[in-house]
Amino acid sequence: MINRRSGDKQALLTCKIKGMVKNLVEKADLDKPIVLYNRTTARAEALASSLPVGKVKVAKTFLECVAEADIIMTCVGDDNAVKEISGDCIQK
Repeated sequence: MINRRSGDKQALLTCKIKGMVKNLVEKADLDKPIVLYNRTTARAEALASSLPVGKVKVAKTFLECVAEADIIMTCVGDDNAVKEISGDCIQK
């Protein structure tokens, strides 16, 4: 179970974490949807469509995803991928 203060938001940056997202959606007591982001938006949309309606929201950009989040989890393949997805946020 996730213990959070009321009003906390969460975001998951999806890249090889489909199982984690599925478990959180099915087992956690979430009062707000999880925000999903993937550099390939179609992958995040496909994952969202396989989950219960209203439990996830797809962000089109990394900046959009983190702007709505208090908690961010990510899993990417290498340093270049981290730089690619986080570059906009670091500059702002």
